[in-house]
Amino acid sequence: MEFNSEEPEEKAGESLDSNNPEKGKIGIGVFSGSLILLAIGVALIPLLAPKPGGEMELSVWQKVAGNLHFVTLHIPIGIFVLIFIQEVLGLVSFGKYRPSVLAALFFGVVFGVIAVMQGYLLYLQESRPNELITRHMWGSIAFVALACLTYMSKVWSLRSETKSPMYGILLTLTIVAMTLAGHWGGESMHGDPLNPLWKAQKEKKEGDESSEEKAEPLAKVNPEDLLAYEQVVVPILKAKCYYCHAEDTKKKGKLLMDSYQGLLDGGSEGPSLVPGDLEESLMIVRIHIPADDDPYEERMPPIEEEEQLTEGEIAILDWWVKIGAPTGKSMSAAGAPEEILEAAGSLDFSSKPKKSEEDESESY
Repeated sequence: MEFNSEEPEEKAGESLDSNNPEKGKIGIGVFSGSLILLAIGVALIPLLAPKPGGEMELSVWQKVAGNLHFVTLHIPIGIFVLIFIQEVLGLVSFGKYRPSVLAALFFGVVFGVIAVMQGYLLYLQESRPNELITRHMWGSIAFVALACLTYMSKVWSLRSETKSPMYGILLTLTIVAMTLAGHWGGESMHGDPLNPLWKAQKEKKEGDESSEEKAEPLAKVNPEDLLAYEQVVVPILKAKCYYCHAEDTKKKGKLLMDSYQGLLDGGSEGPSLVPGDLEESLMIVRIHIPADDDPYEERMPPIEEEEQLTEGEIAILDWWVKIGAPTGKSMSAAGAPEEILEAAGSLDFSSKPKKSEEDESESY
């Protein structure tokens, strides 16, 4: 691309109907209709096809294609970011720089459609729908639909040799949809990137009083009077699990453990908590994996990364899940045996785990 030069795009626009105007009109009409049908077709996929956890069994190659979504999705993002930068440069140069973006738009649409198809195959591998992933999916569909309209608008503007603002508006909306879809997708995997900012504002609002000064060691409290979930189980999870599985830190495996509902919903591997069933509650299964026999690194918390659960903490979690994972009940009302009361009485959360000092969740 050069400054002050005639661009191939304009010539391409002129050639659409230079030989046969009527044929050119028919061709551009078919082309536009095809793009609109493509956008509608992509939007209909989630409405007509099965949902996660349904009866549809994916083949091995479909699963592989779904997993490659993380590779393909970056291609249309890069293409449209480059197109947007080029168009902005063309705008601020007052026509001295005329970017040629028609081919880039075409490939951006193509790879956008492929990424959405792969993303849906990955979506079907989930055990159940996830709110952030669902938002990401519809945001991606909106991005592809707007990309199709943007491309169509560019072709029409070249054909008619006009400078309609519609192309600029559609391109801007495409970038906005792409940004939102990317944010929701990234948040579902890694947590909200703005969490440190929100946390800093929250801490400033609460004042300079440290959490250590507010917290009272549980050892000073009668274990029988403690609420089993709220005052015993939650502090254990907060100290040993929230670093990777909380709204204010990360969402590894799409799992949140900072609420009772989050435990029931579980993550990408299934429910973290099934009241009364130790074998189906993945949080229990994972903490019992031997440290010296973990070839797939499924033990939680991960060895050499997080402070490990003590035998007393594991015993408390086992007992709580086995009796049905009650909430709002004191230890005595829940029928805690002597050894569990002793383990609860020995807990001390007045200090934080070393690795969780910056990212620990504030909410129970």
